[in-house]
This record gives sequence, C-alpha cells and structure tokens, in this order.
Amino acid sequence: MDRRPLNRPQAAPITPTTSQSTKGSFCARCGAKNDASARFCNKCGGAIG
Repeated sequence: MDRRPLNRPQAAPITPTTSQSTKGSFCARCGAKNDASARFCNKCGGAIG
C-alpha cells in the first residue's frame, strides 16, 4: 500500500513587530522590554522602532 503525505497549506512566516506603550517598548528580535526612549535593545542590541 503506497501512502503519500497530505498536501497541507503552509503557515505564513511570523513577522516580528514592535509594540510600544507609555512605559517602554519591546524588541522585535528578542522580545525584551526597553525604555521608551531606547533606540537599541539593551539585551540583544537590535534596533528598536
């Protein structure tokens, strides 16, 4: 009996986004919370905003 894999649609890739609030912002690369005035992540160094 020959079985073939099911053809399932692939999930869309996850696109990182930044979320800003009045208390700070979150890094799109690692998710670390940073100060609202931060231009770079204090954990991974990634650009914010």
